[in-house]
Amino acid sequence: MMDAHIELSLVIGADGSLTKNGSSREISSTTDRQRFLALRREFDVIMIGGGTARSEPYEKTPVPLIVLSRSLTKHTNPKAVLWQSSPREAIARAVKEFGPHILIEGGPRLFRELLPVMRRIHLTITDKSGDTPGFNWKEEFLDFSQESKVEREGEIFLTLTK
Repeated sequence: MMDAHIELSLVIGADGSLTKNGSSREISSTTDRQRFLALRREFDVIMIGGGTARSEPYEKTPVPLIVLSRSLTKHTNPKAVLWQSSPREAIARAVKEFGPHILIEGGPRLFRELLPVMRRIHLTITDKSGDTPGFNWKEEFLDFSQESKVEREGEIFLTLTK
């Protein structure tokens, strides 16, 4: 996995929520969406889990989409591939099939397993609240330090690195 360059893009509500009504879209903003849509173009592939695939709109991505799921059999995104493997196995396979620059957009079950090999986190903290409060990003991302911070329209855009 040394050849992989893995980064995470994540939006968090003011109360520590990762979702509202089952989707991160409800706690996101136009500025956040513009930011992560631009970020996606910098990667060879995006990786998500099955739960994210079921709850988020991934019909179109600028690069291939890997969906890790044991139950999904198809996805509406024509660039999607479905793999039944662990996140670490998927990273090794993704590097071979798509390239080393991998963006993780999945939820905590996916990104927690990959934190030890992750290089950077793009974090948006919005002023909205969701329905799943309690995610403490400062504790979760202890091994990372702040690379940059931008505050705009009530939101904080952080880039954390190892």
